[in-house]
Amino acid sequence: MLKRFKKVFMCLLMGMSLVDTEATACSLAVLNGSGNMIIARTMDWKTPAGDVVKHYPGTKRTAQLILLNPYEWTAKYGSISFNLVEDVPLLGAKSVPGCGLNEKGLYSAELWVTGPPRVKYPLDDSKPWLTSAEVVQMLLDNCANVDEAIDQFNKVSLEGFTLFNSLDMSLDLHYFVADSSGKTAILEYPNGILNVKVSPSHNVMTNNFLNASNAELIKCKGFGGTRDIPKVISFAGKTSLMRYVLACDSIVRLQNLGQATIDSGFMLLDRVSTLNSPVTAGGKHKITTQWSVVYDMTNKVITYTSSQNSNKRIINMSELTFPTQNTTEKRISVQSADVGNITNIFSD
Repeated sequence: MLKRFKKVFMCLLMGMSLVDTEATACSLAVLNGSGNMIIARTMDWKTPAGDVVKHYPGTKRTAQLILLNPYEWTAKYGSISFNLVEDVPLLGAKSVPGCGLNEKGLYSAELWVTGPPRVKYPLDDSKPWLTSAEVVQMLLDNCANVDEAIDQFNKVSLEGFTLFNSLDMSLDLHYFVADSSGKTAILEYPNGILNVKVSPSHNVMTNNFLNASNAELIKCKGFGGTRDIPKVISFAGKTSLMRYVLACDSIVRLQNLGQATIDSGFMLLDRVSTLNSPVTAGGKHKITTQWSVVYDMTNKVITYTSSQNSNKRIINMSELTFPTQNTTEKRISVQSADVGNITNIFSD
């Protein structure tokens, strides 16, 4: 424990402002129908800074902010990710993927999660260490499908600074993965145990543990309960549990209409979004939807909008190559003024 405390303490001296617990209200949901699989996700945060990044196979990486036994790897696959960018004292801007899709069709995302119970990552000093915020990049780089992604979690010990959660400085995250076969999984760490739900009955994530979210859902009409689900709700009322209910209800409504398209993905996100009307998360943080991303997993097409540019921008990954000899990332601001198909920006 002393060894871990020293490691974490040194990391926090370097990067304490990178983390800000309970400062997000992101939502993620999956639509299926007519052979299509659509993944829709919002990034809700305090500031609009973010990048769309093209990563290349052959890129060598070392876990950030870990001073003792950091995880090191070389990327097997290329990917496109949407990265949150935060300024860290002494270190400058740090870029962390919130979600992404790789060339093999693996999708990975991380969202903040609040208890009870608290997140607690298992301690195992026999494995190399990785910060919990870098899991998405690790999975995109190394895994071709959901089974490989689940196995990858067993190769590292995660550091989320949870020793310091009382100081509002912990990285409490849970994870979602999906692949081109339609398989999905949600991975969480309640009370120090990795809990894996493969192809859950509701492919939805917000900012509570899955069990708590489902306990709220079954109180509602259409899901076993008697409570009415509002069609429209105030931004202040869009709590994590309510967004989970709204997303599940939207999936049923849209899929019953045979709608599993990019447009229906944005329709779902509009219902849970906090865009242009900041809400209070965790009792103190003012946040808003900074970008919304919809993935057509069948055709490998990514479409997104952002808080400073409501125009849809499109990246067709099937038209991109990921040469191993090029390990210099291509990136643009997620808030850029581009419009329409921007695949050529990421072409080699």
